[in-house]
Amino acid sequence: MALVRATHPRQAEPLGPHRPADSERDAFSRKPTARQAMIPMQHKFSRFGQVPVSVVVLAAGQGKRMNSALPKVLQPLAGRPMLEHVLATARKLSPAALHVVYGHGGDRVRAAFEGQTDLRWALQAEQLGTGHAVTQAMPAIPDDHTVLVLCGDVPLVG
Repeated sequence: MALVRATHPRQAEPLGPHRPADSERDAFSRKPTARQAMIPMQHKFSRFGQVPVSVVVLAAGQGKRMNSALPKVLQPLAGRPMLEHVLATARKLSPAALHVVYGHGGDRVRAAFEGQTDLRWALQAEQLGTGHAVTQAMPAIPDDHTVLVLCGDVPLVG
């Protein structure tokens, strides 16, 4: 099967080692923006790329469709809770901070990870949406950090 890039449904050009997509071809040839050029040198070479990173993992969902009393993020996958897979992937980035927003079944979620001292916990008492969940963690994150938001029920992000 050949890979193609369609710019229009009737126009498709073959992709392959000799013809990378525009986004791949231009990824390393772009000049930094004016904002990127102003970032102090000590931040340009961090593990994530530019500035310190704080990871926010959303783990407050109920999981109604799972028909289980166990909180959604504690559902086992390959012998470990889903949230544990997400946290392991997030730690590979060497973030400055790792925040977990918890809500439904919060006591059980925190108890499952009580020995992990690098986690910072933020309570979402009422589930008012994804944006609201992120705002619960934001007061503990410094203004100069880049924020990466991950879903605690998507364990295969690595």
